[in-house]
Amino acid sequence: MIVLSTTSTYEGVKPTLEETMPEQLTVLDHKTEPESRPLKVLTTCDDVVVMGRHWNFTPSVIDGVYQPEPRVLFVCVHGFGASSFSFEQVGPSLRQLGEVIAFDRPGFGFTKRPVSWEGVDPYSLEFSTKIVQSLWKNRPSGCEKLVLVGHSMGVMSAVEYAVTLNRGELGAMICINPCLYPQSVSYWAALCYFLTHPSVWPSSVIFMSLWATANIFVEARNYTRLRQCVLFLFNRCQNDIKYLLSCLVPSLGPWLVKNAFADRNKMPADTIHGYIQPLKEEGWQHGLQAFLRAIVAEENHRNVSQKVPQVMCPVMVATGSKDVMVAKWVQERIKFDAAAEFQSHELHTGHNLHEEEPRLFVDLAKQFVLRHVCRQSSS
Repeated sequence: MIVLSTTSTYEGVKPTLEETMPEQLTVLDHKTEPESRPLKVLTTCDDVVVMGRHWNFTPSVIDGVYQPEPRVLFVCVHGFGASSFSFEQVGPSLRQLGEVIAFDRPGFGFTKRPVSWEGVDPYSLEFSTKIVQSLWKNRPSGCEKLVLVGHSMGVMSAVEYAVTLNRGELGAMICINPCLYPQSVSYWAALCYFLTHPSVWPSSVIFMSLWATANIFVEARNYTRLRQCVLFLFNRCQNDIKYLLSCLVPSLGPWLVKNAFADRNKMPADTIHGYIQPLKEEGWQHGLQAFLRAIVAEENHRNVSQKVPQVMCPVMVATGSKDVMVAKWVQERIKFDAAAEFQSHELHTGHNLHEEEPRLFVDLAKQFVLRHVCRQSSS
C-alpha cells in the first residue's frame, strides 16, 4: 500500500478560487447563494426525527464529460455546539460534485431531543453513526461513493462510521480541525472568557472545575470507577446542571463562536444568529446535558482515536494555524497510517476553518474528491 503525504500551508497572499480550481468546474459565488438553506426532515432513526440541510446536485462537466447525475454523497457532521448551519458556506459549492447533506446531531440544532428512549442512546456517538448509515442507505439515486466530512468532534462520528462501511462504498474522508480526544478542547479558551466576564464568575468556578475533572477523568487509569461517580452526579444533579447551562451557554456560546475565527472580519454577518437560533428550541438544556452525559457514559468516545489506523480510504485533514479551541498536540497524535492517501493542509485560520475561508477549503476539497473519488468511480 502506498501512502502519499502532502502538507501545504496557506498564509499571506492567498490565490483566489478561480486561479486554483480545475477548469472543468464552475465557481459558485457565495454572495449569490441564499443566506440560509431551509431546514428539512432528512431521516428518522428510532423515532428520532433528524433535521438538517440538503443541497441538491448541480449537473456539471467533469474531465470534459457532462455529468447529469451525482456520483458522490457528501455527509457533513458538525462539531460540539454547532449544527448543520456551520456548513452553509460550503454546501452550495460542494454540490457540483454530488449531493450534500448536513444533519443536526441530537442535542444540537433542530433535531428532536427525546427525553426517554429504548435501545441506543440518541445522544451517543453510536447513534450518530446510525444516522449516517440511514442517510447512506436512503441515498439519492446515482450516488456510488460516500464522502464523510467532519468538523471538530464531528470527526469522531466520521471515523466511527468509516471503519464499519464497506471499502467499496466509502470514497474518502475530510477532517476539519479534528478533535478525537475529549480533553483536547482548549481549557484556556474558556478560562480567558470567564476571567474577562465577572458576571458569570459564580457559575464559571463550577464549570471550570467540572472541565478540569473531566480532563483528569479521561486520562485516569481507574476509568470505570470515575465514570460511575460522574454518572451518579449527572443523575442526581440534573436540574442544577440545566440551570448552569442556562446561565452560561447564551453568553459563552457567541463568545466562543467569535474566537473560532482568527479574523473576525471574515465572519459572515448572520453567523452568531445561526449558532444561537437553536437555543430558542424548547428543551435545549436537556439535549446538551444528555449529550455531555453520553460522552461520559459511552466507551466509544474514549476509544475512537484508537480506530484511526483502521481507516483505509483516502483522507484529507485541514487545520487552522490559529485554532485556539483544540490543542495543537491533537494533530500530532492523529496518524492515518493505513489511509490509501493522506493529505494535510494548514490554512491561516481559526477553528471554524470552513466558515472563515470557505472558498479555499472548497478548492482543496474538490480537487481531493475529483482525484480520489470521482475519477476512480468513472474508471
